[in-house]
Amino acid sequence: MCVLGIIAPAYYVNLITENAVNAPVWDDYDALLLFLNHFLVTDSVAGRMALVFIQHIEHRLVFLRLTGLTVFCLKGDLDFKWLCYIGNAGLVFLAYFLFSAFKSGRDFKLFYFTPVLFLLFQPQYHDTILWPTALIPNAYVLLFALMTIVWIERRSRLAFVLASIFSVLTILSQGNGILVFFVGLLALFLQRHYKRAAVWMLVSGLVLGGYFVRYTQMSGQAGVFSAFLNLKQTILHILCFAGSSLGFSSFYPSLICGIAIILYFVFLTVAKYYKDNPVLYSFFSFVLLSIGINALFRSGRGVEFVLSQSRYKFFSVFLVILVYLSLYEKVRGKRFHFYVGLVGVMAAMTFFIASINLYSSRVEGNSENLRRGLLRWYVEGKGLSYPFIEKASQILRESMERGVYRYPREILEEFSTTPDVFRQDRGEGNILPFIDTIAENDEYVYIDGWAFLEKRKGKKQRTRLVLKSPDHSLAFPTVTITRPDLVVEYLSRDLKDSGFGVLVRKGLIQPGRYEIGVYTEARIEDTVESGLWFSGKSIDIKK
Repeated sequence: MCVLGIIAPAYYVNLITENAVNAPVWDDYDALLLFLNHFLVTDSVAGRMALVFIQHIEHRLVFLRLTGLTVFCLKGDLDFKWLCYIGNAGLVFLAYFLFSAFKSGRDFKLFYFTPVLFLLFQPQYHDTILWPTALIPNAYVLLFALMTIVWIERRSRLAFVLASIFSVLTILSQGNGILVFFVGLLALFLQRHYKRAAVWMLVSGLVLGGYFVRYTQMSGQAGVFSAFLNLKQTILHILCFAGSSLGFSSFYPSLICGIAIILYFVFLTVAKYYKDNPVLYSFFSFVLLSIGINALFRSGRGVEFVLSQSRYKFFSVFLVILVYLSLYEKVRGKRFHFYVGLVGVMAAMTFFIASINLYSSRVEGNSENLRRGLLRWYVEGKGLSYPFIEKASQILRESMERGVYRYPREILEEFSTTPDVFRQDRGEGNILPFIDTIAENDEYVYIDGWAFLEKRKGKKQRTRLVLKSPDHSLAFPTVTITRPDLVVEYLSRDLKDSGFGVLVRKGLIQPGRYEIGVYTEARIEDTVESGLWFSGKSIDIKK
């Protein structure tokens, strides 16, 4: 049983360590790199504090910035791999506090908790787990909210102080953290601790007042009134958001699952589950309220938007987890409670396997895109994962000059290969190739694309880049790049590893004009089949 519980966390740890890249993504440029660039040139304490608390979109990402600052101080530079590890570690702490709050009885608690591990440690958050500015706020707002609720329910004076501290950390993690004040207040009223409730309201008022000082409503952001005017769309947003993980982002399955989850929460409320397990009920309330407040500001973008955002899956997954935990607690002590746990394990394992099949390649693809983007940027100043390339390049160069960020040169070493003389003049097989990128500077040429033998469909093949001049030809071993887009386009999972990339050092090649080609070979039974293709594109190597 213990071994069964290790499977999902072990898979998730391996997924993160294999794919984490020291590369910024989208908001990382503004919320982390640009913040540290300004922080280092600001001398006054007041100025630095203002930078920490400055608004980012509709949030004040104080905890994220402090985490980045801590990594910078400990390591000497801002390492996005470290931030990914820290962000995903939040899920481990969440699992621990859920385990401590779970009332399963004395026997086989880990077995009955195993479904939570399969539900939690899977790759549905594929875009988010390598993106610190999305990962850390979403993971830690949930963690700090849960810790706040846990300490409130401990009911001692020290626990109340700790709950107050974690409530502040919750709001400083992400905007929806403000909801923890209302959830905590309700919990205190249910406990009939009216004096503490008064103190809680005072602290909440002070924190919320400070939070909204110089707060700016983002232009183009749909407001509360718009959400109420388009009530049908807002309700669809909430329901599809809630059920998106179980529905695997498909509209009708997500909608149906969302309706079921909301109705189940109503049942728990009517059944007074808040008396049976106030921690899980309050956390359930917080997650649902977070989805509701998201709908107030995001429903104008349409249901397709909420279904496409992997960072929202954190909240949907926790709803599913809370449904299972509360359901088991409701049947605990009955004769069939074991079968509920067993069905939960089997269903969660099915969900886990389906999530891996659908989303693991996306994590790998995102990792490859980040690495390719860094290579392209090093060679030609393009390719960064940010909508405004010039701004991203400026931020990254300034970060490197100030020592905030160190370019991961191991990527250059990984993609740089030594050429061999190529003597093959043709291939026997039918090759399907494409060159995506040709980027160069005075020192390097970076080329990537994809290729596979039609008969072999990319399985266990080897691809080399061929550079052909009138006098001779050279072959460069390539690095395999994950291409989930080919899997979708050609409906074949064998094509996942059909991408390739290589960094050609110009100093290793004799001057001249070289036509770019691709050579792919694969072993089919006892024979080796190969394909050779020339693109018609060329590069010039000068003295």
